[in-house]
Amino acid sequence: MDADSKNNAKIIIKSAGQAYSLQVEEIGHITPINTNELVPIPQCAAEILGLTAQGGRVITVLDLSALLHFKPAGAAKIATLITLEKKRDFGLLLGEGCQILTSLPADNIESETAGTAEESTAVRPLDIEELISRLVEKANSSKGVS
Repeated sequence: MDADSKNNAKIIIKSAGQAYSLQVEEIGHITPINTNELVPIPQCAAEILGLTAQGGRVITVLDLSALLHFKPAGAAKIATLITLEKKRDFGLLLGEGCQILTSLPADNIESETAGTAEESTAVRPLDIEELISRLVEKANSSKGVS
């Protein structure tokens, strides 16, 4: 894959029957993680599963299904962690019911669909900045911070 293709490439993530695209350039690493080794954070939002260390950094692990307003991913012992390139202190956990389907050049994403004929749905772009902003707003409003 040449540099231009890599910069324009996206992966497809499926959660609760809906497919989402994420630009490859937004991804730091994709690694398996043992969810039993996450360090819990007391009294935090349900979307925050805990903390882990990776590459000398502390990463806040977010439940992608919960961020997308689906049922939380579930307690899969081994799950997939996508660490983010720009938001280096965050990672997205793909637990039960979430999976990486494929990667495609960006210009193919708009016309692609995911799922069977019965559940065929358009691929939606995954806006990480927006998801994290909503989570911060939710946390601040629950604490009475404006």
